[in-house]
Amino acid sequence: MHIKRYEAATMAAAIAQIREELGPDALILQSRQVRREGLFGILAKPVVEVTAAVDREHRSAEAGGPRDDRSWREIQIAKALIEPIEDQVRDVRRTVDSLTVGGSAPLTIARELAQLREIVADLRLPDLAGSRPQAAALIASGLDPRHAFALAAEAAARSEHPDREACLDTLASRLEGRLRPQRQDDPPITLVVGPTGAGKTTSLAKVAGREKAARRELAVVTTDAHRYGAELLLRRFSRDLEVPFDVAVSPEALADRVRRHGERTLFVDTAGRSPNDPHGISDLRAMRDALGKAAQVQLVLSATTKASDLRAQVARFRPLEPDGLIVTRTDESGDFLNVVNLLLDDEAPPLTWLGSGQRVPEDLDVPEPRELASWALGAAA
Repeated sequence: MHIKRYEAATMAAAIAQIREELGPDALILQSRQVRREGLFGILAKPVVEVTAAVDREHRSAEAGGPRDDRSWREIQIAKALIEPIEDQVRDVRRTVDSLTVGGSAPLTIARELAQLREIVADLRLPDLAGSRPQAAALIASGLDPRHAFALAAEAAARSEHPDREACLDTLASRLEGRLRPQRQDDPPITLVVGPTGAGKTTSLAKVAGREKAARRELAVVTTDAHRYGAELLLRRFSRDLEVPFDVAVSPEALADRVRRHGERTLFVDTAGRSPNDPHGISDLRAMRDALGKAAQVQLVLSATTKASDLRAQVARFRPLEPDGLIVTRTDESGDFLNVVNLLLDDEAPPLTWLGSGQRVPEDLDVPEPRELASWALGAAA
């Protein structure tokens, strides 16, 4: 297999170079526009950078030799490996840039270095050599390389000739350890947090509705006094369920509401936090500290969010020490691999609930490991 990078003023010119040198069957692995520095760092001109590959034996076949289709398939596997690696290299560059600008605090530097270690660990990929066809198929379809190889290795340990069913069983087993169904002995207070638009208020209403249906005494509190729609929705929902509703705009007020409601199960809604809000997480941490050990934290994320953003959101809310995840909009997501990739990360909280629509409280499901595995491998089939 021969891989080469080309630069040209336009995409058409780059393709012409590739066809002239590698032939009409060359495979384009990646393309992007970059700027090359001009005189004294100015007048930089945009150019197209294209990475292409061709099977060496395929090139010899054009001269009359036999073509090896298996070798050409390995190029497609390599493409699946190269794309995430190049993305990770760009992440490394951005991280290094962020460490050299603005004088980052020691905690920020430590966090960035930890992320760099994770990226480097992902780059240490085993040699395919045809020994992990299941891993190659999963990588090509979207499963992270480190998770795909680990899954294939575990499936191979279970079966001499691992097939899709063996991978399904292995993935289901691994996901079972990443689930946290609601239990009777859970803390009596649930603090619901998450990014803007993830579906926190609706998720809270669904879980609270389940609790009310189980004939438990409960109350609902919101700390979001600025978004009128959210307060109105919860107030109306509380009225329909005939449960108390309160507003608490400070940690002290929240602690007071906890005392006021005594033994009731309490559900606390919070405002969505934008990545651009510098005080968002610290404000939530103050609320969480005011509740103490009597509270559990549920982080709400949307299944329609791309994998890199899901991981960024988990990292951003990590100071709150979430006890579980509520993943919403599963009915709107055509590919569940982003969620499965996240759940297989050691840093991600376990999955508690799946939200599958707007009906309250009906569209709330307890995650099943076999079903999650089927969704992932179905997308990867």
